[in-house]
Amino acid sequence: MIPLLRLVFAAVAAYVLIGLVYATWDTVEFDIFAKNPGALPPPWSGPMAFLAWFVLPAALWPWNLVGFRHIPELLVVCVYLATVGLFYLAVRRRSAPRRLKSTYPDNH
Repeated sequence: MIPLLRLVFAAVAAYVLIGLVYATWDTVEFDIFAKNPGALPPPWSGPMAFLAWFVLPAALWPWNLVGFRHIPELLVVCVYLATVGLFYLAVRRRSAPRRLKSTYPDNH
């Protein structure tokens, strides 16, 4: 796998993983600390409710963190880049060619 493709794969995987973690965290927090629990239908009530509870927060997590949670942009970028770096190292290590030592002597 070429390095640019590995980097793109790591970036997409990190974005999706952080988004899913954020959406789950946001859903749990909203369920536990909701002041108006009847405002949104439960996520299992239909496709649009699932979209509103999980898909949109997962896709828009950087804007939600900066806009609604007031977390500094630099911190969001650093967490994302650190996750991309970890995923890139994992992908690079898993897709590297294997060099196995032969147990038989090379007598040709």
